[in-house]
Amino acid sequence: MFRFSFRRLYWTDLKLRTIESLHLEGRLRKTVKKFHPKEGKPDRIDVFESFVYFTTHQHHRVMKMNKFGRGNVTEVAEEVTRVSDIVMMHKVKHLPLPIGVENPCSKNGPCSGHHSAFCLIVPVDNYSRITSKCECPDNFVRDEASGNCLPDSKKQTTSMTTVNSCGTLNCNNGKCVEDKHGGNARCECDPLYDGPTCDHFICAGYCWNGGICFNVHQMLASAIGVRIDDDKLKQVRCTCRKGFTGERCEVSTTDCSSMCSNNATCSVSAVGNKITCNCQPGFKGKAQP
Repeated sequence: MFRFSFRRLYWTDLKLRTIESLHLEGRLRKTVKKFHPKEGKPDRIDVFESFVYFTTHQHHRVMKMNKFGRGNVTEVAEEVTRVSDIVMMHKVKHLPLPIGVENPCSKNGPCSGHHSAFCLIVPVDNYSRITSKCECPDNFVRDEASGNCLPDSKKQTTSMTTVNSCGTLNCNNGKCVEDKHGGNARCECDPLYDGPTCDHFICAGYCWNGGICFNVHQMLASAIGVRIDDDKLKQVRCTCRKGFTGERCEVSTTDCSSMCSNNATCSVSAVGNKITCNCQPGFKGKAQP
């Protein structure tokens, strides 16, 4: 990702778990941030104004942080179903238009009268000429007569009818299989996904406070080379960030004194963030969130 105004190039390194930056002249290389394994791996990236926006590999969180590495990482969207790229759309990201050339997307341009349509600038010949086009949201198509964005009837029809072959079944995060006669197509989902077309991420919103979700049964199955499709075994657990514990990382361990009574002292184990109450003589019991 090239940031023109600062003449710097930004990129992610999945292996090193880093976001890095470099001046276009090849100097002043800087590691913006190196991520802890529990924070995930930075993947797709874009830069806008003072922030770097990025997605995390596999878990598909959308995050942002200061482009110089200052401050904390902020979560923008949690575990979306699928991310192919991230691009920040804003009028100030375009190069200045030539003098005398009017912005064709001013006030949404030719798309202003069309429901849900979004106007995009299309530069031609290195911005020497400017045109525009109207784009529709996912699962919508543009009606040529009215210009409006209407629901895609083809996708609706496919989802409402019985699919007999893999040629017409989109399994999203999985693979399509047929019976020995080449019919009765169905989806076998990848770990952490379920649903008729493998489009439901079973970890979505499950772990709190930046916890990492995983399926222990699927991890074991992958290790020995088998596939598990039994929904009863698609139970997830959370690996919590430092400072949090609980089944869904919902309990803060930075101040656990409120979980112990009768002047007991509270401690947190180095492994697993387990909270223990050290009771005074004559008392016993467990921590109560």
